[in-house]
Amino acid sequence: MDFRNALAYRRRWAGFGVFYGRRLSLRSVKVAGRRVVLRFPDGERAVLEYELGRILFDDCYRLQSIERPVHTVVDIGANVGFFAIAARHQFPGAAIHCFEPNPRVWPQLHSHADAIGARVIEAAVGFATGHALLDFGKNSLHTTVVAGTGGATPVESFQSVVDRLGPIDLLKLDCEGAEWEIFRCTDGWRHVHAVAMEYHLWAKTGSSADDVRNALNGLGFGDVRIEPSGSGPWGFAWARR
Repeated sequence: MDFRNALAYRRRWAGFGVFYGRRLSLRSVKVAGRRVVLRFPDGERAVLEYELGRILFDDCYRLQSIERPVHTVVDIGANVGFFAIAARHQFPGAAIHCFEPNPRVWPQLHSHADAIGARVIEAAVGFATGHALLDFGKNSLHTTVVAGTGGATPVESFQSVVDRLGPIDLLKLDCEGAEWEIFRCTDGWRHVHAVAMEYHLWAKTGSSADDVRNALNGLGFGDVRIEPSGSGPWGFAWARR
């Protein structure tokens, strides 16, 4: 990182009320005039601090580039709520709805959501309403929903989410492969104005980044940008109408 970029990065941190010298320990951030105490599940501080840096300070979902007014944000795969914190910072007056099926992160998610005035829905989102199993993976960031298996985890159809909430100005997806099921809900997508997502090619055998682009184009998005991760079968995509 050159000197100019380092200064810009530090200014970004300062915007969240975070200042550092040689050592840094993230305990809280300031968002929309509120001080939010950061909470982490046991044993996951290191991996989630890295995730926090990507979302808040690197702006990996490119929230700063969204120009049109954002009144409704839907966060599918909210984890502990770091994207919701970034969304509240960027869109202070928006209604933010966080969907998360993993009970192991609900205490932290509720704490962060309460602090920023966001709503939590303890459910996964997929093609059809029902129930599924969770595969917890090596940490909360890699928890996946095993669709069509029954189980105790509630799943809401994407269509039902749209029917209940109305038009979605910004949809964020990071649902560890469930995006391929959500892509099938074509009617619901007509009411989504912009999407910022992490896609997962490993969840659909033989897929490529072109399949993500084609899916979003097929759902009516004319402006689609794809950024492969370079470190595995996943990446970011952004689309708007």
